[in-house]
Amino acid sequence: MSDLARRMFAMEYNSMLLYRFRPPYCFAALVSSEAADVSQCLDELKTLWAKLLEAELAAIQDKWLANFLRSLLWPRSTFCREVLISLAECNFDHVPPDITERLTKVFRSLATSRVCEQAFKTLTEDAEKTSRMGRWSRLIHSDVLKMAGRTTVAPDIRHAAAARSQGLQANGKISVATDTGFSLGPEFLKKFLADTEAFGLTSYNLGGVATLQLLKATNLTGMRQSYLSLMAIPGHLLWRPDLGQRGYWVLNTCVHGALVVELTGPDAHHRFRLEPQAAEKPELLPITNPGGWKARKLTAVPPVRAPDGQQNEIIFQPDETGYSLFGVACRSGFPGFTLTQLTMLADYLGLDRRGVPRLLPDLLHLLCRHGWPSMTEADFKEILTKRGQKPLKQASLLQDGFDIAAEALEPDDFAELEELLADEAKEWKKPVQAKAKAKSKARKKAAPLLNKKVLNLDEIRRYLPEVSGCNLTRERDWHHRYKISYPRDLPPFSFSMVFGDAGQPDSNKPTMRQAAVACIRWAWTEHEQATGNPCPWNLDDK
Repeated sequence: MSDLARRMFAMEYNSMLLYRFRPPYCFAALVSSEAADVSQCLDELKTLWAKLLEAELAAIQDKWLANFLRSLLWPRSTFCREVLISLAECNFDHVPPDITERLTKVFRSLATSRVCEQAFKTLTEDAEKTSRMGRWSRLIHSDVLKMAGRTTVAPDIRHAAAARSQGLQANGKISVATDTGFSLGPEFLKKFLADTEAFGLTSYNLGGVATLQLLKATNLTGMRQSYLSLMAIPGHLLWRPDLGQRGYWVLNTCVHGALVVELTGPDAHHRFRLEPQAAEKPELLPITNPGGWKARKLTAVPPVRAPDGQQNEIIFQPDETGYSLFGVACRSGFPGFTLTQLTMLADYLGLDRRGVPRLLPDLLHLLCRHGWPSMTEADFKEILTKRGQKPLKQASLLQDGFDIAAEALEPDDFAELEELLADEAKEWKKPVQAKAKAKSKARKKAAPLLNKKVLNLDEIRRYLPEVSGCNLTRERDWHHRYKISYPRDLPPFSFSMVFGDAGQPDSNKPTMRQAAVACIRWAWTEHEQATGNPCPWNLDDK
């Protein structure tokens, strides 16, 4: 139950960070009626603007930092830039009137709950009196939009036939309101429907955390090492003995840091207590150097076992075994680390990866053996099971029933069982790399659909990894280009290649097939780094 509460707390606070620190959502505080809220927001935006300018200057020669800023998305927004520049011109002392007016209109949009509540109230009042179409007509002609300061919908709606060449597959028509202040226009709608470009989901969902990391950063160069925060296990106690008795309860972790709350303690019984004030103010703790950090598993103390007078408090009892942060991560199998991040960690520790295949079980074995020298093969098999990986060898049913078999079998049968177990033990002691190398020699399948000069998207998509977020699009407006995206943890989130027109070949540009093959290869390279599964297709460069 305590783990469920922790997960819900972490998910809710992660969503709150998105609206608390990430522009343009954080601009809402600038139009608050409370002067203290406006002043606090101006101070935070002043610091954020200074950090952004510093980061953009350093990003000229730092590719990682440039990719990090690109993944934030909001620094490239014209609207966010205009607001921040206008505030900087006033030295963030006050909000200019034109910015206040603009933000008021933005946050008074149709997306606000007030307009929705008024619309549902209007529909509820006549729900039993009118038909379904009548309710919609009643809502359009009501004063809901006018009261919210929005342009009303003109009742006169005409239909414009869309060109077949634009690829619209609806009913061949686009509704265009005669009120030009409300309509987006047919050209915009056509372009919007044709453009299926997707941003990295990770970069948006963690936008608040990433922005907070930039806001609190004291060393921009060291931000690239914040992926080491993934070694902190959610639900564990985290502390540094050299920094005093301050302990943290880890709520969640990501590549930008560990989301923690400070605990009070320990008391005479080595218990820690979560104060209500601390629970209201979680912190982002980027760990760029794991040295000195210790970790222990925490267990919530039930109220019936809590000391007298503390039954209503949140109390945790750590286990008696405490390891270094890296040691705990080894025993847990580095949960949250992708194959790419495991490779980065091995290089960070200076481990020799020569002869070790780039597969997740092999890198796990290398790292766990480094941090846990006494690890047995049974321990490693349990680690693979925790990560959801198939063990290098299935668990032995013979070994599990060995004691029962010793009592039930005849001497001759029992001797045969011992021989089978001995052979099984020899098989288990084989090096991890043996199976990994055998897997890499698997015969690849042909790709017949790609042996054409002209390809469509459906034909190419058949050869992509089946994973959510892997998407292929084609651009035609200014040039011919394929663009592929993959749900990575860090930039780049996409790859693209321009190709020549099939009807007018250009020797200076790749062909349509070459661009498609390049996109497929990039997607499978990222997929193999994330899952360990190589590309099954034989892709040539003809």
